[in-house]
Amino acid sequence: FRAFRDYKAFIESKSDFSKAITSSEEEIRFKVQISSLRKQILVNSDYFKGLKNVQEIKMNKTFKYMVGNEIKYKDILEYRDKIKEYFPDAFIIAIKNDKIIPLKEALEEINH
Repeated sequence: FRAFRDYKAFIESKSDFSKAITSSEEEIRFKVQISSLRKQILVNSDYFKGLKNVQEIKMNKTFKYMVGNEIKYKDILEYRDKIKEYFPDAFIIAIKNDKIIPLKEALEEINH
């Protein structure tokens, strides 16, 4: 889980992502990342303890697994709290244009 924690710190601290031109059609989504592994596993495996709609993305040589798909940050906070019962290191990520963006940037954007 150290790699998972390191990845979380990386995503939350990364502030030099290239900024896309925003339009009214772009939408930020919040998800809960539950795992980051070097070896790919099936999204319907027992590892995910019966969670539905587990999503996978590959970044470099690592597979990231996430659940949830909320527009409102408040809703994903509640969902994350439930997920933490099974995945204590779970954390919230923000997605925009199919790319992970810093959570701080996402929150600033939705609050303006």
